[in-house]
Amino acid sequence: YIYQLAEGYLFGDHPTGKNITAAIEKFQKAADLGHPDAQHMIALFYDLGYHGTPKDSAKALLYHTFAAEGQNPESQLVLANLFLNGIGVKAGCHKAAFFLNKVADRVVDELESNNVLIGDRMIRLNEDLDHIKKQEEEDLDIMDFYHYSAENGDVRAQSTLGSLYLKGGHGLPPNPALAKAFLEMAVDSGDVNAYGSLGQMFLQGKGVKANNETAYSYFQKGAKKGHGSSLNGLGFMHLHGYGVDKNVTLALEYFRKGAERGNTEAQYNLGLLYMDSEKQGAVKQDFAKALRYFSLATQAGHTLSTFHLAQMHLNGLGTSANCPLAMNYLKQVVEKGPWVSVMSVALDKYRSEEFESSLLLYLDAAQQGFEVATFNAAYLLHQTEPAKIDFSQLIGESNSKSEFDESVFSGMKNVTEQQALALALFERSAKSGNTEAYIYIGDMHYYGQSVPQDFERAAECYRLAAEARHPQALYNIGFMHQHGLGLAKDFHMAKRNFDLVGSHHRGSIAVAYTALALLFAQWGFEIAMNSPIADHADSILIGGLVFMLVSVLAVLVMRRNRRRQG
Repeated sequence: YIYQLAEGYLFGDHPTGKNITAAIEKFQKAADLGHPDAQHMIALFYDLGYHGTPKDSAKALLYHTFAAEGQNPESQLVLANLFLNGIGVKAGCHKAAFFLNKVADRVVDELESNNVLIGDRMIRLNEDLDHIKKQEEEDLDIMDFYHYSAENGDVRAQSTLGSLYLKGGHGLPPNPALAKAFLEMAVDSGDVNAYGSLGQMFLQGKGVKANNETAYSYFQKGAKKGHGSSLNGLGFMHLHGYGVDKNVTLALEYFRKGAERGNTEAQYNLGLLYMDSEKQGAVKQDFAKALRYFSLATQAGHTLSTFHLAQMHLNGLGTSANCPLAMNYLKQVVEKGPWVSVMSVALDKYRSEEFESSLLLYLDAAQQGFEVATFNAAYLLHQTEPAKIDFSQLIGESNSKSEFDESVFSGMKNVTEQQALALALFERSAKSGNTEAYIYIGDMHYYGQSVPQDFERAAECYRLAAEARHPQALYNIGFMHQHGLGLAKDFHMAKRNFDLVGSHHRGSIAVAYTALALLFAQWGFEIAMNSPIADHADSILIGGLVFMLVSVLAVLVMRRNRRRQG
């Protein structure tokens, strides 16, 4: 109760409104009583120096350790991130993997218990949020249309709704009763896909009374038509002897047939057999084959396969040990857990202009190693007016090394702490592989936004983003070559980058054509002005004529290219 009371005070959900002082007091009281979630919050406050809490990285680490021992997944993720990046502790990939595995184990336990984990879409704040919200509303309209179509005999709609209600998605929560109803409609209409789903429901007793005989019957009907899910179902029943004689050899054959048809569950089950075959006794252990099948299923987003693939890379089974790669796979697994819902809460706070609460949640998630949260915290700090965030209360001062002490940049003049932290977080997001962050870092240096203007540094950032064919970066590199800003003035290189904008991003063709037209015009003008006749008094007129002629020629060429592309 104390913890819920503290949350109400922190985010303003308490009847008396927001009261940060009372919130910190209640969190501390709950933490002292051993509440792991409260210990996590106190650790965050010490790390930030939040609203008068002394900024103390040692105490933050201590409370995260207490919370992690109490099985708080957020603090386990924080410790994994700290050890992975060597923030306040000695860097160690295997130590980081130890904590990340604890969180991943919880995801695996849920999935192996046949519970549905959808995860949470991580939306970046620089996306068109209004468009995303409109898409979400349109999804609901589409689902209404599917309901109408299904009830009027559309087999595709029946099958789609059955699958969605079985696992949840597109705004529909899991609903086994409705899943069964729509899947039975689809079966009656001759849909092959529905056999496997209905078989799984009766095998697992999901929304229906478990019945091995009924499950086997559905699987057999689907298998006769070569459906991968049904073939996997038969393999699973023969592997464990559910309602049939246990037969590992036959199970292996069914799994192979299902895997050949692209069924990820069959690929996963084959991986398990080859990895741990000693328990089954009929299959020779083969880590290389296990790795292959787990990799195939992982490519299609199969979470349990991703977990086992991580363990194989971590321990060098069937491949050379590679802890960083294993960590990347483990991160994919933990992102399916319910703790990522903090991203949705933070987004809601941002949309309702509760910027400080949104930033606190994003900074918390950033500590846990979620790159999108890191980017969003940076974006929020960079774009939000200082008057809307009491930064001095959010981030305190400290002489000790902390997760957020990158906000102090020695040697920089006129740098606000808010923008300095934004830059540090953009840097961290970029290092995690987000090319979009390089655009913001480049812009801050190009325009001198709270940092000294530095065209060369801006060009380097744009170049890094351009390697991933980012259209804005390609345009910026072209522009800087055109005008000799931070890069050698080179019309050929400018043209090359503008061409890439149009050829790789059809939505940016108009921008590319305009840039090329202006480039050709400037190019022709400078040729004319540097020619021998430019010494005459009418050189400006000649240059102007060349400018117009080249512009017309450029437009004609681009129109011809557009017709060819069409």
